[in-house]
Amino acid sequence: MKKKTKKAAVKRKKSVVKKDERPQEMTVGKLTYTVGDVGWFVDEYVKLMRPRPLQGEITGVYPKDNIEPALGVREHVSGKHRAIRARLCGWTKKEAQENFAAFKKDEEKKAKKEARKAKKN
Repeated sequence: MKKKTKKAAVKRKKSVVKKDERPQEMTVGKLTYTVGDVGWFVDEYVKLMRPRPLQGEITGVYPKDNIEPALGVREHVSGKHRAIRARLCGWTKKEAQENFAAFKKDEEKKAKKEARKAKKN
């Protein structure tokens, strides 16, 4: 049988937790969005003819999103969490529907421009 040798005690370094300071407020145009606010939005990916506005609580703000400024929203009805464009959010149902209609018009204009460019080439 082998004789056990004593090992030196291991000194461990304390781990440093990096805290990411996330913004709690974002201003887009004239509107200021704050984490904890409740607003209305229309999900742009719903394929219905007339998508309905949903109510949700803002859980995060993303001013430097890769497409455009966005909000993290948790739906009140289903509890789903999703990221939506800030310009699709409104403080009332009517405002959210108007923002969505304007967004759809902009998207259609962009699609027509791209189609013309592709046709020329």
